Amino acid sequence: SPWPPTSQQHLSRAIIASMRAIVVLTTALLARAQQFAGEAEERAYNEYAHFIRQELGLLEPERQIQRRLQSDLDVCQLKGDSSLCPIADMPEYTSTLVASGGDTRCLLDDSAPYQFQVVPGARKDKLLLYFQGGGACWTELSTRVPLCLTDIVPEIPLKGVLNNSEPINPYADYTVVMVLYCSGDVYTGDVVRDYTVRGSSVVQIGQRNTQSVLDWVVAQQRNGGLSSTLEDLVILGDSAGSIGVQLWAARIGAALSWKSTVVVPDAYLAVFPDSIGQVIRDFGACGFFESEALQKDCYEGVITVEDIALDTIKRTGPTVPFLYTSAKSDLLQIGLYAALVLSGGERLTNIVTKEEWYRLGDELLLRFEDL
Repeated sequence: SPWPPTSQQHLSRAIIASMRAIVVLTTALLARAQQFAGEAEERAYNEYAHFIRQELGLLEPERQIQRRLQSDLDVCQLKGDSSLCPIADMPEYTSTLVASGGDTRCLLDDSAPYQFQVVPGARKDKLLLYFQGGGACWTELSTRVPLCLTDIVPEIPLKGVLNNSEPINPYADYTVVMVLYCSGDVYTGDVVRDYTVRGSSVVQIGQRNTQSVLDWVVAQQRNGGLSSTLEDLVILGDSAGSIGVQLWAARIGAALSWKSTVVVPDAYLAVFPDSIGQVIRDFGACGFFESEALQKDCYEGVITVEDIALDTIKRTGPTVPFLYTSAKSDLLQIGLYAALVLSGGERLTNIVTKEEWYRLGDELLLRFEDL
């Protein structure tokens, strides 16, 4: 069975602790521009925001180190042409960044150009397509803090299923393509926000970024960089990437030729508050959905991630297994649930407990099992 990836690595607790006061103070000051139900809700949001940033490795010292690691990687320029940057020109078991170009970009004006990461393996007939995690930015406040990756952060060093030197990794010889994440829109966005952050426009076009990766992978099948029919296709994502694969799996499966495939949403179930429908609509995601019913619900702000996941599971067909993995009490998922609730002006009483979240997740998976 697929081996779930490890969580993102962080710096020492000492560095995190040293930044705690600064982050909490900054978050608290910015929060006053947000309409909260009361002071208790505002304090709770600040605490959840700090916890989310800590869990996602978004504290500045670590981000600076990650940027330095990024600078050591080779970068190939697609310039909007998916026929460029063939896998055959990339060294095996070594990371290469591919800059998509064209109309792709990360969240802010000063973010790096959008790039994805490729690690060719010995097997060109086996592909692991990995969607990176990295939080979400759905309001001006959550973008200012921020609660999402706003820049390209490659997976360095390679861990878990990405680690091709790990003897027990069943995917060690696979070719790996990583859809890196810097748009804060859980891979759904197609919108220019009506607010700025630190003088920068806020552009969330995760749809275009992801499509640029898929177009390149399709071109690799066409030009022989990958086998014309894959023996095995694994579509895996963790955290925000888990939502990404629940959105994109059917479209990826339809675009590629394969004999066997599995979809692995790791560490993010489709458990969200009711306000998620408005968040998805405001991401500009409604045109992404092929189902007229989903589009209608999206434009009305009542769509749910469960609706989207159910539609994806049905469209991929009965031969494609979905392997959901999650902790019983995933504090990051619960924290983001709480932040969504509080940023929508709701009361603390609307936040789920660990026990309630587990019950909701369990009921959700049972509904999926009935398909």
